[in-house]
Order: sequence, then structure tokens, then C-alpha cells
Amino acid sequence: MNRIELEEFEDIGGLTPDTCRALERLQMRANVVELGLQFSLRSGPSSPVGRSLCVTVGDNFEDLCKLWSLAVPLGFTPWSRFPVPGTNQEDLFFLGPWQILIDRLCGEGRGHLAWMAVCKASQLDVGGTNQELGAFVQAQLHRVGGNPGNLDGIVGPRTKQALTVLGVSPDLEEASGLLAEMDPPKVTPAESGPWRGHLIGHGLSSISCHGQVAVTRTPTGATLTIEGPGRVIADFAPETES
Repeated sequence: MNRIELEEFEDIGGLTPDTCRALERLQMRANVVELGLQFSLRSGPSSPVGRSLCVTVGDNFEDLCKLWSLAVPLGFTPWSRFPVPGTNQEDLFFLGPWQILIDRLCGEGRGHLAWMAVCKASQLDVGGTNQELGAFVQAQLHRVGGNPGNLDGIVGPRTKQALTVLGVSPDLEEASGLLAEMDPPKVTPAESGPWRGHLIGHGLSSISCHGQVAVTRTPTGATLTIEGPGRVIADFAPETES
């Protein structure tokens, strides 16, 4: 049932082809700024298979910040909220086609399910069991533009509707083969120049950013100025009536 095969990257173990290509680009950019990188595979049930690794840099905080500035624009997601002084390691994840899965579940207010869904999707992508055929179909639907919700393996109304919209048979065996061969939707090119917008929400308790993103707090929320790739993390703690 696997869709892709893992590749050996240097001597650290198997990674997905798109992760390998992203690491090659990261290595090239690190060489330009004379930043030494050491890679090791990160594995476990809470790590996306073939998309997780630990990167070790030099002994100073500046090197860690350089790693972030190179890795985030290439599509890597750091595990930490921001570079942490006192350490020279960072866990990086190249989520690739499964970033949309996190975005959708978080957008539905089900962010607590998102990470384990990505871990399951990545596992099924490189080889799962026939008993998980329903979850495989749901994962592939997300990859090619459908939205069946969480990867619970239950072929309910949302999964059936997503299959219908794409014109795919509801038969799981047939659907799994068709979806595995389909390409994801093309990504819309980013607009040139800075983008500015406002984040307004009751209970915005903190917001931090990294990369080419500037955040200014306002009485009602925050103003974002995006010049290029970066990362924004916002925490909300709305007050509730007692």
C-alpha cells in the first residue's frame, strides 16, 4: 500500500525523496555561510516517518539562528517555538504534502489531532497494512485537495463526499490506487513585495515570530508585516465567564 520508497541520505538512514532534496538544498546553503551541519535520524511513534531528523550545529547561539534562517524558507518545521539559547541541536520536520493536513485540522479547531494525523499519514505513505486502507485513502484525499477530516479510517459522509468531488470510486481498493497516482494541486505563487495584515481576536495572550516576519502588538490584536519566509506562533487564552 506504500506510495513512495525511502532513500538513503548520506549515512543517517531512510528519508522520503522530497526530504532528501530539501536536505541537499539546506546543505548547499549552509556551505555558503560556512555553517557545519551534522544530521541524525529522529524516529518514534510521534515523528513523521522519513521526514524527521535532528540537526547539530556549532557551539554558539548564532549558529543555531543561522540554521533556522536557512531551514524554515526551505519548508522545514522546527520542533521548538523559537531558537533556544544554550543548545546546539534542533529537531526538524519536512512535512511536505502533509502540511495541509495540519492546516485543515487546526482550521477546524481540532489541532489536538493534527500531529498524530501527520504521523499516521507519513507512515501509511511509505507502507502500512490493509486494515488501515480507509486511513490511507483519507490521507491521500488530503494530499490531492480533498478534505475528509481526521484520519480515523471510517469512510463516513465527509470521506464519501471528498471522493465524489474528485470523481473517484468509493471502493477503497480502487480509490487507493487512483489517489496514489494523482498529483496535488499546484501551489499559487506568492505575491511579490511585503504583505501586511491584522490579526484580531479576543484573548490573544502572546505572539512571537522568526524570519522575515515582523509583529507589532495593537490594542485589539497584532499587525503582521511579511517580507519573506518566517514563522509565527500565537497563543489565545480567552476569558470565560465564571
